[in-house]
Amino acid sequence: MSFPKLLPLLLVGCLVRCQAGIVNSSLGIDSAELVTNPCQEVRLAGFVCVDCSTLGFCSHVDGQWQTISMTECQTERGFFCSDEGTIGCTWQPKCQVPVRGKFYCQLPGIFPDPYDCRSYHDCNEQNVDTPRQCTNGAAYSLLTHSCSMPRDSEQCTEKQYSCSYVGQTGAWAANSSYYYVCQKDKQGGQDIFYPLMMKCSDGYTFNGHSCIRPISSKRIAPAQVLSVCQEGLLYPANTVNGYFSCINGDLSYESCPVGYKFDATARTCLKESDICQEGMSYPAETKYGFNFCFDGTLIYQKCPVGYYFDLSDGQCIKEEETCENFQLYAADTEHGYLLCLNGELSYYTCPEGTSFDGTGAVCMPKRAED
Repeated sequence: MSFPKLLPLLLVGCLVRCQAGIVNSSLGIDSAELVTNPCQEVRLAGFVCVDCSTLGFCSHVDGQWQTISMTECQTERGFFCSDEGTIGCTWQPKCQVPVRGKFYCQLPGIFPDPYDCRSYHDCNEQNVDTPRQCTNGAAYSLLTHSCSMPRDSEQCTEKQYSCSYVGQTGAWAANSSYYYVCQKDKQGGQDIFYPLMMKCSDGYTFNGHSCIRPISSKRIAPAQVLSVCQEGLLYPANTVNGYFSCINGDLSYESCPVGYKFDATARTCLKESDICQEGMSYPAETKYGFNFCFDGTLIYQKCPVGYYFDLSDGQCIKEEETCENFQLYAADTEHGYLLCLNGELSYYTCPEGTSFDGTGAVCMPKRAED
């Protein structure tokens, strides 16, 4: 089965007309609930978990992908299927077998699998899909465009889309440049809904209805602040080999002992052997990348162009030219100033007889002429 590319104008028109189908779609179900031959969706030879209790093997025979059952797991005793790392029935706190469903290429490029966070799809100009899967025990990240996302992240444990009627849309949580459009198929008289993955043009994001270009304002150096840190606290530096200590309102750089590195979470220097917690991200030598802990080793991952690693969020975020809310900024004339409200700068005039002092960030009385 193949589908034509969806045009944005048709999509916007359908958002209203397709609402009428919501009532009649109450009997529809998600395509992922009907997958009995996962190898047909994975299309990769090797072991595969059919479900939580069944280990299978994918084989390509006579042009068709077949799922061959290999062994059954005793799920009632906490043994669940695993098709990566240790293959077979392994003891796990809970089943980690991902769901699988239909995927059709609509545009050329790399797209995440809407069901399995380990998988992603390489679509060419002819909309031919080459499925790929992370093999390092991690999941595929749309921010780093690599297999660097922890498997226990929300993108792996929570469903990332909602399909209950044709034309339903939503931005992809991991990267709002990607979005999905819900389509419908029929199987034995049953309506089957599934998401088609789409992508906005470079520099645009999906707002729930269409692709828009983010609005940003020019960054202006803020007026001098009285204090930039909290007394006595330690702050991360540009290198993990040291940190900043807050003394009298100023940041003073200090080095960690030899064999130690600064842990931003613990706010202290830790031995290199203790600092790496599996699946966690750590600061790198440059803010445009980060170190990802895998198998006890820190692996450097580079953020996409235009992104930097935010230590507080623990992920790469887009650099935006904006201003700090409620912060005062110097204007082109001393007779007024700029006030930041909701990310935008607005001009205000100082009272008569005063001028804006950028150092104190306040309107001060004018000096008398000498």
